[in-house]
Amino acid sequence: MSKLPIQDWCDALGISQVALARSAGITSSVISDYSRGRRNPTLKSLSALARAIGREPWEFLRGPLPGEGLPTEDESRAANLAWFRTLTPTQKARASETSRKLVLRARAVAREIVGRRARR
Repeated sequence: MSKLPIQDWCDALGISQVALARSAGITSSVISDYSRGRRNPTLKSLSALARAIGREPWEFLRGPLPGEGLPTEDESRAANLAWFRTLTPTQKARASETSRKLVLRARAVAREIVGRRARR
């Protein structure tokens, strides 16, 4: 028996195996068995798993490609703005200051790396 890339898909999509099991209509213990290679899925189960993540069965068996399942830049921006709008003014100020400090630190690290390369 071979393992299904269940945990790979769950990691890529940011969901748990329990959530995948619920949306596929399969018990979580069966999902765990599939993931560990203890049990082979039926065609019906394989189709249900693929449908639950919005993929074709062959795509599900292949596993996620690098970056697959990640939100697009627009989706990320919208989610970040929605989160930011929920903050109080004090929390917004703190988040903005933390962001500014991270940008300054990233620039300093980048200058340091460029300096090291120039010295070689």
